[in-house]
This record gives sequence, structure tokens and C-alpha cells, in this order.
Amino acid sequence: MSLIKHARKKNDQGSVKRTQLIYCGPNLQGGILTQYTVFRGDSLPKHLDQHIADCPSIRRLFVPPDLLNKTNRAVNTTGTPQNLWFKEIQVYAQGGAK
Repeated sequence: MSLIKHARKKNDQGSVKRTQLIYCGPNLQGGILTQYTVFRGDSLPKHLDQHIADCPSIRRLFVPPDLLNKTNRAVNTTGTPQNLWFKEIQVYAQGGAK
């Protein structure tokens, strides 16, 4: 299941609420992407497309608000996928290899 689909929830009236995702990765230089920025809607901003293509781990650290605490714990736990993705993004943000 994609994160976008996971983040969609039905409200009490049965209609779908707008999607919200929070970026849990490290900042990208120049304000391109900042940790804990909340994104709303059904897709991420187009200016991130090339960065996500160059470093797919970026997409993996966009999570729905209900997974924020769990994801932060995982980012800070050595050896978890989230921890490895965070480190990959740090290398990418510093101009290193993917």
C-alpha cells in the first residue's frame, strides 16, 4: 500500500479527508526540503521529483502523521531501514553518491 493511500482516511460522514504526509528525513540544502514539513494533497511537489529519482530513500521518509513517532524512533535506532534511509539521504544532501 502506498503511503498516499495509507494517509487517506474516511471521516465520520464517509468522505475522504485530504492526505497529509510529514517528511522525517534530513534537510536538503537550499531549503528544497526541510525535516518535519507537512505536505497536503495527493502528490508531492514537482520540484522534489528529480531528488526522489536520484535518492529514492527520500520518498520512504514521507509518513502519515499517525506514524511520525514510530518513524522517528526507527530513524534513531541503528540498523533499521529508516535509519539507513536517513543516512543515505544525508550522504545525498552533502553531494555524495546515492
